[in-house]
Formats: sequence, structure tokens, C-alpha cells
Amino acid sequence: MPPTGFAAIKQSSVKDRVVEALQTAMYTGKLLPGAALLEIQLAREFNVSQTSVREALLQLEQLGLVKRIANKGTFVTNLTPAQVAERIDLRMNLECMAGVQAAKYINQDDEKALLTLADEMVAATHGNEYYAAAHADLEFHRRMWLIARNETLYQVLDQVAAPLFAFVSIVRSHLADDLQKVILNSHRDIVIALVSGDSSAIRSKIESHFAGSYERFTRSPAS
Repeated sequence: MPPTGFAAIKQSSVKDRVVEALQTAMYTGKLLPGAALLEIQLAREFNVSQTSVREALLQLEQLGLVKRIANKGTFVTNLTPAQVAERIDLRMNLECMAGVQAAKYINQDDEKALLTLADEMVAATHGNEYYAAAHADLEFHRRMWLIARNETLYQVLDQVAAPLFAFVSIVRSHLADDLQKVILNSHRDIVIALVSGDSSAIRSKIESHFAGSYERFTRSPAS
């Protein structure tokens, strides 16, 4: 892995600071999908212990941002078009199920929370704060899954979505126009459909959201 010019990390909350620094590097293009993450080199650049780096990488793995491969090392999440397509198909069907269930329980507080997250995505995108936009995006979907009141469905969706979401968000952070186009309208459309309680409309808006969000990632390798 070539030198990245990371600044040394202060010793307070070391693991969390390493996590934050690596996340920022991924969303600003210092670390691209597939990049190798070497514990020794990162510890040297951040001026922290390898244990702190190892703990940070474990947390990033749990978030879906990195992948550990036995006997090879740790890498920034990278998916082939076929892998993206598989996860999109599965997630879209599960998310439609979650949306239809969420419509039965959604209240005014839920609606307000979802719209607030949608607005946060727009504001963060316009401010070129792609990590903040990606975080708000994921929290929007998690809120919808939570409203559905199906713990198993939530867990399965989170497991399927985490690597997909991480990979696409990292790549999309370098495609500002594409990110804005996807974020500006589709999430609000989903909220409107949820409040309407119309199952067909919910499925239609979620499917349209997925088509707009992921089409480019299933037809050619992201670059």
C-alpha cells in the first residue's frame, strides 16, 4: 500500500480516531475499494499501536467497510457487478417487505424522523460531506426497517445491506452528480408512499429508488 500521508493520531480514544480517519479516507478517495490495509504500516502512519489498528479494522469489518480474507489480509470492501446485483435483488425484495410492514405502524414521529434524515442527506451532499450523507442514508433505511417491527427482517437486511451499502457509498462519493440525483427525491417519495399505506406504491417507490441508486454498479465495474 503506498503512503497516504495520514496525520499521526492522538492517544485519546485511539481506536475510535483510527476508525474515523479510515472512514474519512475511504469517502474522500485516499482509500479506494479493494485497497489493502496493512496493520503495521497504518500503525506507523497513525503513530499508534497495532492493537488499536486491529480493533479499528474489526469495527470497520462489522460496518461492512472492510473485508478480512484468510491468509491474505484486510481490504476496503470491493464487490463485482455480479455480487452487487445479487445483493441488490435480495435486498430490494426484503426492503419492499419491510416497507409494506412499516406502513402498518408508521406514525407522525416516524414520518418526521425519516424526512429529517432525507433532508440531512441533501444538505450533506450539497456540502460535499459524503460520509455524512452516506450515514444519513443508511440510518434512513434502518429507521424504516425498525418501524416494520420485525427483528429478524431487520437483522437480515442489515447483514445483506452493510457490504453493499459501504461499497456503493464509497464509490458514489466520487460521483457527486450521481449522488445528488439519487438522494434529492427518491427518499421523500418512499416516505410519502409509506404514509399513504398503499402497498403497490410502496413497492414501486422502493424499486424505483433501487434502480436509480444501483443501475450503474451492475452493468460495469465501478471506477
